[in-house]
Amino acid sequence: MDLTPEKEEEFMKEIHEYEEESFWDELVGKLAARDALAKYGEAKLEKLGRMDRMKAIWAEEEKYHEEFDKKGVMRLHIKK
Repeated sequence: MDLTPEKEEEFMKEIHEYEEESFWDELVGKLAARDALAKYGEAKLEKLGRMDRMKAIWAEEEKYHEEFDKKGVMRLHIKK
């Protein structure tokens, strides 16, 4: 099946949107998991049930979603 240039452009736009959304979801998830671990400690997180552990991470995710929606990565810095 050959794609017209217009159809290929449409598909590429959808792929780009998916990749962009996946990037933010992955970044937020990793930062939130890191913060939950720092906040509660590994032992306490392991003792929580799966749902409570997820709620702890989701609570941390919210701040990143808000920040990245407003500023993107403009205030994201790596500390040495």
